[in-house]
Amino acid sequence: FESDGTSIFTVGVLVSATNAGWIAFDNFKLGYIGQEAPTAVENITAATEQKPAVIYNLAGQRVQKAVRGLYIINGRKVLGK
Repeated sequence: FESDGTSIFTVGVLVSATNAGWIAFDNFKLGYIGQEAPTAVENITAATEQKPAVIYNLAGQRVQKAVRGLYIINGRKVLGK
């Protein structure tokens, strides 16, 4: 079996000498053995645009910054100390 690395392929199993309607596999591994196996993820770009944090107090009022107390910042509960 050979693949060019860009094509989708299907692995099948042939079961003979049984009339079972299903098959179970335990500790099954499918691996790649060949040259130039992928070892890392490439061409990742980070999102450079960050939105300013939206902060609300427990009364639902939007505030500029969190001081002491419990706040909702970007949809998460945060304890300001």
